[in-house]
Parts: sequence; structure tokens; C-alpha cells
Amino acid sequence: MTGVKMPQVAVFIDWHNMAPVRYLAGRKVKFDGLLSYVHTLGNLRGAFVYMVDFKDHIPEHERIDSRAVQALENRNFIVRQKVVKRRYDPLTRKVTAEGNMDVELTIDIMDTLLNVGSVIDKIVFFSGDSDFCPVIRRIQRHRSKNPIRTLVISRKEAISPELARQSNEFLFLEKIADELFEPRCA
Repeated sequence: MTGVKMPQVAVFIDWHNMAPVRYLAGRKVKFDGLLSYVHTLGNLRGAFVYMVDFKDHIPEHERIDSRAVQALENRNFIVRQKVVKRRYDPLTRKVTAEGNMDVELTIDIMDTLLNVGSVIDKIVFFSGDSDFCPVIRRIQRHRSKNPIRTLVISRKEAISPELARQSNEFLFLEKIADELFEPRCA
């Protein structure tokens, strides 16, 4: 008897897309739950997490926790981090905080396609950013025969309708929250 071939999956997580759900629900991420959920999607070929450290620019609950980074790395996630940059605009005389990981995430996806793209069946995005629509289109065109499927997982209030339409599958993060987050504290 032959077994069913499990899809080969690569996962890319925009950490700050998940942060408000953790905060509003008063819950911490279950790292083993996150890993278990990812494994239900198929055989994991790569898992990347992108974190921007905004320091004093965002609420404490969204800041990078070194224990979270260590927990992710202990579970073989590759964690990419960047510290926010402050920029002074002389026209408005305001200081703004700049920092996102879109370019790094895109480069890792392209590297994944180049290195193991021939065996990847599905790429999973934990993000709602419409900037990734061209990336999703490129992934879907990577192979003409047996194209790579895409799954976007995002918070309800953060999903771009364009990104949801562009992906092959879409799931609200809140729907799988119990698998990914600790129970609420009483």
C-alpha cells in the first residue's frame, strides 16, 4: 500500500501581523502549537519569521521578546530581525519610525524558489499586506506544470482584499487562534 504524498511547504511569518491578536486576546503564542499547525499543512521545507524591533515606537506587547526569538529558533524557524530607523523630515519637522521586512521576506521567498522550488508545493504567508500581491503572482507562475499553491493567513482587520483574492487559499488567523495561542488568563 502506498502512502499519500504530503505536500512540501515553506512558511513565511510577518510576526507583527500576529501581535495585535495576541494582545487583544490576552494570549501568548504557543510555539509548539504554531509548529504543529504548520506541520498539518505538509512537510516543512523552511520556516521564516520576520520581526521588526520598534523599541519605544509601539506598545510593549508588540516589541520583540528575546525569549520568543529563542523559542522560535529552538523549533528550527529562521528568525530575521531589524531595528526600526528614525528619520527626520525637514519639511514636516517630524521624526518618523521606519521599518518593515518586506524586502527581506521577498528575498527569502525568491531564494527558496531558486533552491528548493522544484519540490515546494505550497507557500504559506502569515501576512495581510497587499505589497505581497506581486510576490504571490510570481510564486504561482514559478512552474507551469503543477504550480505552487499559496495560502495567506491574516487577521481580519489587517487583510488586504487584493491579497486574499490573489492567493489560492485564505484563512483568518482568528479561526486557528486556539491552536496558536495559550488560553486566556482568568
